[in-house]
Amino acid sequence: MSKLLKIKYQYGMLKTQNDHSDVKEIVLSENQITPEIMKCIEDNQLLQISGIYGDPDVGDPIEYDRLSIEHEGGITEITFYNRGISLFLGNNETHRKIHRVCSVLKDHERKMGTNSHKSHRR
Repeated sequence: MSKLLKIKYQYGMLKTQNDHSDVKEIVLSENQITPEIMKCIEDNQLLQISGIYGDPDVGDPIEYDRLSIEHEGGITEITFYNRGISLFLGNNETHRKIHRVCSVLKDHERKMGTNSHKSHRR
């Protein structure tokens, strides 16, 4: 697996697809990326599945997850709309892989306390 340099994870509920006023952000530099996070990204082959997933039109408000993973081979970007609905209604392994990594990042945030995230305004 490519060496991970930085992870940025944005998540939250959007009133509209372009309203990111309530989005939270976790940013991890190379030395903050734990072995557990690295293993989860590797096990779920997340560097190979960049793109946009889910449907922003099926939920109100819109559940929003965006991952940007900088690594030696470039940047992998994943945007996922309405992850919960997609997981509940679908049977897509790619959706489950993204969900696993998002869950590990949120668990890491909880373990580190509230100082590891901030509100993000675009």
